[in-house]
Amino acid sequence: MSVCIYGAMRHGRWTKKDAGLTHDSFKKFLIPYSIATTLGCVALVAYAKFLGNSPQALWWKVPHFWLIFVVVSFFQEFAYRSFLTVLLKRIFGNVYAQIFVNALLFMFLHVIYPNRLEMLPLAFLGGLFFSFMYIKYPNLILISIMHSILNFTAVLFGFFVLATY
Repeated sequence: MSVCIYGAMRHGRWTKKDAGLTHDSFKKFLIPYSIATTLGCVALVAYAKFLGNSPQALWWKVPHFWLIFVVVSFFQEFAYRSFLTVLLKRIFGNVYAQIFVNALLFMFLHVIYPNRLEMLPLAFLGGLFFSFMYIKYPNLILISIMHSILNFTAVLFGFFVLATY
């Protein structure tokens, strides 16, 4: 899918700025992304404690961990923020509609996880958070790092883990 998205971006002659790949914004946006990532991790840990979740033992031995918090995070951000945000901006003039629709579509991606009553609202809120951050501070690398760290924290506390049958 990412290859198709990349092809569409190339065909549409998107600039690096359109895709959130400018180097000058990295230093400029590092502090807001650091603060947002820290606040997101604190919120996830608090939610986990509220639900009675504790950190998984021997997490480094779980292959799902390595896949989800590094690889998947980047590809989701590439698709939902770098690509979809630009398309939604063309469709909706209202930035709040862009953020809402982006978050809604991001949430639907997460229907594959068990315990949807906890996961889907969490994915929707995450989508709102990521969409807002990317629109305010467009940088694909920083949003991907933030998403990876938040995914790491979420999976560490038992969120977004596929059921084994």
